Amino acid sequence: MLYHFLKSDSREDRIRFFAGYRLIIWLSIPIFVGILWLAVGWFSLDYDDQLAVYLESSINETYGLDSRNITLTGCMYFRPDEHGESRFCMEDSIGAFILCNLMFIPFCIICYFGFRSHLIIRGIVSKGESDYSRRIQKQLHYALLAQTAIPIIFLFVPIGVLFTAPIIGLNLEKGSLMVTFFYSFYPVVDPIPTLYFVDEFRNAFMNFFRRKMHMNQVASVVSIEPNAANAR
Repeated sequence: MLYHFLKSDSREDRIRFFAGYRLIIWLSIPIFVGILWLAVGWFSLDYDDQLAVYLESSINETYGLDSRNITLTGCMYFRPDEHGESRFCMEDSIGAFILCNLMFIPFCIICYFGFRSHLIIRGIVSKGESDYSRRIQKQLHYALLAQTAIPIIFLFVPIGVLFTAPIIGLNLEKGSLMVTFFYSFYPVVDPIPTLYFVDEFRNAFMNFFRRKMHMNQVASVVSIEPNAANAR
């Protein structure tokens, strides 16, 4: 609903990037990323005995399970060699590097287009044709800022720290449970800014629950016996 995109020439010029074979390219991006992530986990960061031994005590204390009897995947930046000395593991590091880049690329895209949209919407708010248009664009502006910050807070920062901490010698074993909570909670938090900042969505959401509450209300009924009424 942005004013900038309501211009016919500008709108037609942008639609061509999502038409024909270009649409197939856009739809294939998440499929390709998913296959690449699976391939890295399967071939580069797959289960082995050294990883099971390294995680044995942690998994047993936290979950009460034997690491050799479960399926897991992970990265060991440093592995013991035949002499028992810790050596940098290139294979695991390459796999972790690929996964970090798969997260870093969308992180940069979110930051870049979030900032660009912020500049565009801020200009639209000051040049809106009506009070209604300015109000809607202002609400979308706040929702955009919140939805740009949410994946950074709940996904990229926690997982990025979890990936990079071991290579610099930081032990975040206890913090890993909090990271799991954050990225599991992300789908719940993501739609909240739109429901909160945009009046139409917020009012529709609240009216739905108001109607449900009114339907469930129980009215008190007083019964009067006919004979008792006539006796009076």
